[in-house]
Amino acid sequence: MDRQARDNTRPDSIHVPEEVGTLEGIRQTVAILFALTGVLAYLAPAESTLGSAYKLIYLHLPLMYVSFLSLILALLFSLASLGRGRDRFYRRAYNAAFLGLVFGAGTLATTAVFMTMAWGGIAFSEPRFRVLLLTYGLFLVYLALHRLKRKELTALYATAASLMAASAYYLLVTGGSFQLHPEGVAMPLKMRLPFYPSMAGFLVLYYHLMELMEKR
Repeated sequence: MDRQARDNTRPDSIHVPEEVGTLEGIRQTVAILFALTGVLAYLAPAESTLGSAYKLIYLHLPLMYVSFLSLILALLFSLASLGRGRDRFYRRAYNAAFLGLVFGAGTLATTAVFMTMAWGGIAFSEPRFRVLLLTYGLFLVYLALHRLKRKELTALYATAASLMAASAYYLLVTGGSFQLHPEGVAMPLKMRLPFYPSMAGFLVLYYHLMELMEKR
């Protein structure tokens, strides 16, 4: 075996695809952000009314925000898919709706846990919880309609579902008088800090999952 052949067999000469390195970097970034969230959440003081139960917001709020962002993207991609040669947007609309419901499931789970810790059980009459259930239910139907491969129908339904969810929020939450959701919780900087790396971590994770689904 000549010298060049031997050099090519050395470990440091093994070629690692750029894509693999990128994916590994994304995963490490997510892990670091979530680890930082955990440390900051542990150091954050308890809230005067809710105690340490409020720290669930470091999971709950980012999950909810990312789920709503994803459902909005599903609507936009559905509208963008109208016309010829835009099938990629139709696929992205499905992926966005699917991930929106995945993050939505996490939102509902953390909501149920918080309700149980704060109020002793799940309050299905709570307006925000009802809006969440309605919104995710509407987009669950959207996923089923999407499989019919009728772009106009899915775009129309996504628009109607979004308007229904927004109207429900306005009527039940903004215009309603009944509220169990805590209002005016004091959040000094030390209590807000864990939210930022958590939000960033979930956004990076969401981008990573969208990219993986795009390449299926």
